[in-house]
This record gives sequence, structure tokens and C-alpha cells, in this order.
Amino acid sequence: MKIYETPEGADMYTEMRGGADFSEHKDTLVKHIGDGSTLLELGMGPANDYAWMRNVFKVTGSDYSEVFLGRAKEKFPEGDFMLLNAKTMDTERRFDAIFSNKVYQHFDLPTTKIAMAAQAKVLNDHGTIAHTFWVGKDTVEDFEDRTYYFHSKENLTAAIEEAGFTIVFTHDYNECENREDEFNSVFVIAKKN
Repeated sequence: MKIYETPEGADMYTEMRGGADFSEHKDTLVKHIGDGSTLLELGMGPANDYAWMRNVFKVTGSDYSEVFLGRAKEKFPEGDFMLLNAKTMDTERRFDAIFSNKVYQHFDLPTTKIAMAAQAKVLNDHGTIAHTFWVGKDTVEDFEDRTYYFHSKENLTAAIEEAGFTIVFTHDYNECENREDEFNSVFVIAKKN
């Protein structure tokens, strides 16, 4: 996914997302994670969610794109950021919660399961993951240098449970009207076993 590693690609993604964020679900996150908890945001991109999360949680923003990290540091000089691969989770730091907004669309199901297991290792005891996913009928779509995976909700939740989590909340919603499915997204919150 080299597109996110170039200034032009980061610009394209930022323009496509606009100011879209996940703040409408803030109350749900706080209920399950706790105000003031340490939270790692994976794949923060243009930092739309980081912008509001920093006022609620002790948030650390992360991305594998140095372009996005550099821009976030310019926008939020007091912020806490790290270069991080959402699959391997190579960090010694520990968090109460991990959040991502549509990051795992780039991972096939076995890789998603590996990533979830890696997250368990950087969570504190009884830590929480909160992720949004595009959902579909286990289809794959290629676009330029990116591949998108649309897993079924059932397969995603099974992968999360197999990685050592208990699902405590799911919410089906429709983020994008041009998809043929009634609900094209799911928000999943799970606790580390």
C-alpha cells in the first residue's frame, strides 16, 4: 500500500475522507473503555479521530505511514505518536485499549487474526479493542496498488474470538450509501480474555 507512503497518496486519502471521523460513537467508546484510559489508535491517517480522542483518552496515534505521522506531529505538536505496523504491533508499550477505523480492510482474514492476537500482547489485563470494519460477503476488490477485503461479520467476530477476545458489543451501520449491502460496516468492541 505504497500510496499512503507518498505525500500525493496521503493527500488523495485525506481528500477522500474529508473530515469524516468516528466521534458520533464517542459515548459507546467511553462506556466500554473508560474516560482517561490509555488508547492506541492504529492507522490514524489524517488524524481525524485523534483530533477528538485526545480530549477524552490518553491517546497515542500510530500509522505505518511516515507522511501521516509527520503531518499529525505538525498539527498536534504536543501529541504522542509512533510508527507502527498494525499487523505485528512491535512496541514495548502497553495500553488499556486499541482503536482502529477501517484499517483491517487491507488484511485478509488469516492476517487479521494474527493482528488481533498481536494486539492482545500490547493490551493491559482485560484490555479492550474497538474496531470498525467494512463488511461484505467475503469478497476481495483490487484498486490500483491496494487490495480491499470485505469479510462477513461472522468471520470477523470469529477471528477476533479465536485471537483471545470476548465480543461485548457489535453495531451494524451503513457508512457509504453506494454499496449494495443494507449494512456495509460493523463496529466491534471486545475484551481481552
